[in-house]
Amino acid sequence: MSDISFRSIHENSNEDEGEGENEDEDNDSYNTEVEEESLTSDISHSSVSFFENMELSNSEPENYLFNNYASDYNNICEEAEPIEFPNNAYADLMALVTNYNLSNKATNAVIHFFNEHSNLPLSPLPKNAKKGRELMEKMKIPTLTSKKHKILTHNNIDYYLFYHPIFNCIKNILSISDISQNFTLRFENFKYKGEKAYNEQYTGNWWKNTEASLPHGSNLLSIILYSDATTIDTLDPLFAEKGIDLEVDNKTFWFFPRISTIICDWPEAATFSLVYKSTNSNFPCHFCLISKTLLADTDLSDVTFRNNENMQEYFYNNSGQDVSLENIPNYFWSLPSINVYSATVLDRMHHLDLGLFHYQIEFTQALLQKQDSSLVNKIDNRLSKIPRFQKFQIFTNGLQSISRMTAKEYRILMKVMVFVVDNLYKENENNVENFVENKKLSEVYAKWNKMYMMSRSEIFTESDLENFRKDTFEWVKLFVKIFKPYSRSKLKFSKFHSWIYHIFESIRQFVEKTRYNKRD
Repeated sequence: MSDISFRSIHENSNEDEGEGENEDEDNDSYNTEVEEESLTSDISHSSVSFFENMELSNSEPENYLFNNYASDYNNICEEAEPIEFPNNAYADLMALVTNYNLSNKATNAVIHFFNEHSNLPLSPLPKNAKKGRELMEKMKIPTLTSKKHKILTHNNIDYYLFYHPIFNCIKNILSISDISQNFTLRFENFKYKGEKAYNEQYTGNWWKNTEASLPHGSNLLSIILYSDATTIDTLDPLFAEKGIDLEVDNKTFWFFPRISTIICDWPEAATFSLVYKSTNSNFPCHFCLISKTLLADTDLSDVTFRNNENMQEYFYNNSGQDVSLENIPNYFWSLPSINVYSATVLDRMHHLDLGLFHYQIEFTQALLQKQDSSLVNKIDNRLSKIPRFQKFQIFTNGLQSISRMTAKEYRILMKVMVFVVDNLYKENENNVENFVENKKLSEVYAKWNKMYMMSRSEIFTESDLENFRKDTFEWVKLFVKIFKPYSRSKLKFSKFHSWIYHIFESIRQFVEKTRYNKRD
């Protein structure tokens, strides 16, 4: 994530005013359609080539629309008169929509209900949710006013990126009324059931140690970066040597911002760490230096972890390629109180719900296809016969639509798969090599559920963390033992290596959370 929260010049405007939304879709399951671009004065060679290879002409309809849109957007951002809500009812409605994250469908229902029962000759509310959101987009909020940066000129046409400085975004968050009620300024030595425990960031030793490194009288402002598609730019304005003054509930505090955690998906983790993105590289892990040839080894006892010091040594000795390190200095090396390699963790939704569990089912299908092809249809049949239940997804098509499932649907599937595969088959009637007993297949799903449920806990004691580590490794070893012989049948071996990489990363994601908290 860069120091800028970007808004693309070309926004998604395909939604019709009356178009409904899928209320059943999990809020976590989404696809990011707008990629953030690096806001630098130098345009990359690939970007310039892209525009040079485009045969732009003012006579082309696409170019005409784009230029008009850019011109309109410039006008919006540079309007002299501020845009305000036309009345208090309109403002209160949009505050309600924002505070409770109401969907367009729910907002339209509220508007319809109000208009039907208010008996007013003229409604004070917007025509629909989309109109209200469009007005909010045009409003000039001081801390969220868009800025623009020219990225290049092509055929006498200027192209811009529109963005919000991250410092302004932080100020806007802190301007929320009574935010101090949910705002932490000091480390808390948290205990649960008589044990040292961890829940929020301020209970971890990273917070304690970083806070102790700051000048007396100042406060730690922990920043969590969350990214789903990004290139890295500079965060310099946040890290002034003398700190920054910010207002919280009309009181001024002296803060030192520090990045505590970077949450992202695997490609973005590689981007932040500046390691090779290919899972076929010699050292594909952004966190450690395990060779790709040892990724399937669950008994490794001597693992070298990446850190700022050893990666800088490789880089400045011109041997970064020996550890799959990009030939670019990492900006995060210069920031205080952060080891970018341990601070970067993969988000649970992409990694577990949409990643690991998805692959576990894929490998199960490959295994069953090899042992007895009729078993795949038997699984689909069992899923389709599960009785209806409130808030429970019915998989009428079995696993046929697995590639289109949402994170919510995968979590529902976790609840039933252990029973679906239980007692699915008995003997090795076809004399299949590397036959997997049905009991073992059921066990891998049971161990997955045990590990997954613990990963969603809000509080972890030291003993909980040790139990989680044991449960995770038990699942990993069983998974490797069962599925590795089948990796060459339906799935590419390189994909299997990628899968094993993800297994280890799932362990590290959680264990690193505790290591980061407990770091001395």
